[in-house]
Amino acid sequence: MGFLKPKGEIYKAVEDIDVGPNSNQFYLTANVKAPRMAGFLVKVFAWLLETPIFGSIMPYFLKRNNLIHKLVTFAELQESPLYVPLHYYEGGKEEENQSGASPREQVRQALGCMVAPKPLYSFSRWTILDYSTAYNSKLITPTKVLIIILFLISTLI
Repeated sequence: MGFLKPKGEIYKAVEDIDVGPNSNQFYLTANVKAPRMAGFLVKVFAWLLETPIFGSIMPYFLKRNNLIHKLVTFAELQESPLYVPLHYYEGGKEEENQSGASPREQVRQALGCMVAPKPLYSFSRWTILDYSTAYNSKLITPTKVLIIILFLISTLI
C-alpha cells in the first residue's frame, strides 16, 4: 500500500543549510488542530480510543491531519549517522583454549579469569538483597539485632 502513503518531508544535512539571518530557508510548522476537551468529552474520547476498531483508526487520522506523518514518520534525513567511532580500535589478542574439560570445568575456569569489581569506597550500604540473603541464611535475625542494640545501650549507660 505504498501508493496511499503520504510523501514525507526531506530534511537536508545541517552543513548544507544556511542558518544565518539572511537565510531563505522555509520553516514548516505543524498546525495542530485539536479541540479543547474536558470532563465527559475526554471520557468519551478515551472510550473511543480503547475500542478495537476506532482505537486503531483514530490516532492515524489525528496524526495525518496534524502533519505528524509528513514531518516525522515518513521523513527522510540526508545526514550521515551521528554516532560513529572516531578512532580505530584494536582489541587484545585472544588465545583459543581447546581443553578436554567438561563444560562445568570450562565455566569454572572462565569465572576464575574474571576480575571481581573493586568497590569504590571501603564502606558500602546494605541493599535489600543483602538483608534478605542474610536473613534467609540465618546470619542475622530481628532478635539478634535487638540483642546487639540492647548490649550497645547497656555499655553506653
